[in-house]
Amino acid sequence: MLSLPTITNLIIHMKNRITSIFLVLFVFVFTACKNDLKKEQVQDDTATDSIYSNIDDVLEEDYEAGDEEIKEFGIIETIEDGGYPFFVVTVNFVERNIKHDFNLNIEAIDMDMEELATLTDQWATIYYTANIENFLYDLQYKGESVFGEYAPEKTDPSWKKITGILSGAAEVTAGDLPDTVTVTDTNGNAMEFGLFIDAETVKANGKEVTAFYEVRGVNTITHIQPSQED
Repeated sequence: MLSLPTITNLIIHMKNRITSIFLVLFVFVFTACKNDLKKEQVQDDTATDSIYSNIDDVLEEDYEAGDEEIKEFGIIETIEDGGYPFFVVTVNFVERNIKHDFNLNIEAIDMDMEELATLTDQWATIYYTANIENFLYDLQYKGESVFGEYAPEKTDPSWKKITGILSGAAEVTAGDLPDTVTVTDTNGNAMEFGLFIDAETVKANGKEVTAFYEVRGVNTITHIQPSQED
């Protein structure tokens, strides 16, 4: 038969072992919960990053129009080459039953020629500016057109004209975009024209010329957003 001290020592030993077991279990459970919490937090952070990435993508697709830009919606019927980088885009505004031509500089919009070509017969939102420009039909020096084979056969009585000194045509146009030349008369009145300057025009620079022109509205596309609807 076990003595009382022996029984007491046995109880104390068993109590210590049970305490140790519970302590180990507690540490294990606490560590597992902590790891699960970290895992959930990482998943939440990943989901959050994904959400914000999608928002950024949407924001990048949104076009912020300027104060002078006009927004319209219609069908792009034709796209005609006007001599790179220029095109003439005809848009059918179906709801108003009207069609209108727009100038387009492919280098001035976020779209290449292949993408532009796919827009024919497609619905699209267009943004454009409307300006008044002096369209030059002919420029004559000593009674002869400097346009050579591209000169009009005859002048139209409806065209406006100004006679004065030509400036801004000292060099041949080097790029794809026209330069700006000016004709200033004896009264100080000046008219500006967009023009691709060639060698014949350079010869007339600083000399008296006569410009035949027309004042007209010019609508220039600044952005095209194809419709996502089939």
